[in-house]
Amino acid sequence: MDRKRIPVDTGNLDAGPRATYQRAMLPTLQQVGPTQVEARLRDELEGVAHLEVEDLTGTQDHYQVTVVASSFEGLTRIEMHQAVYKALGDWMRGPIHALALNTFTPDSWNAKNSKA
Repeated sequence: MDRKRIPVDTGNLDAGPRATYQRAMLPTLQQVGPTQVEARLRDELEGVAHLEVEDLTGTQDHYQVTVVASSFEGLTRIEMHQAVYKALGDWMRGPIHALALNTFTPDSWNAKNSKA
């Protein structure tokens, strides 16, 4: 039984009818490192005062993230988490498999740390 090899072209994503599909699939084909996660969150969330990204397993798909942002003021914990998921976008449906979140406003972060 002969198997055909199907080439995957990731070189020129701006041309051809498959460009949209290739652009959509590219993040799922790549790993996302902690530095990339941090950069995306800093770009997408307003007023980030503190950010920690830890790769929990060394496989670049299980992360623990601590975010302190002024844009979280007035939001519930669920809404804060939803904001982080939205900021990470398609990465949550591809290269990031698990995400443990600790989200704080600057006031709640300062209160937490003053008790320690």
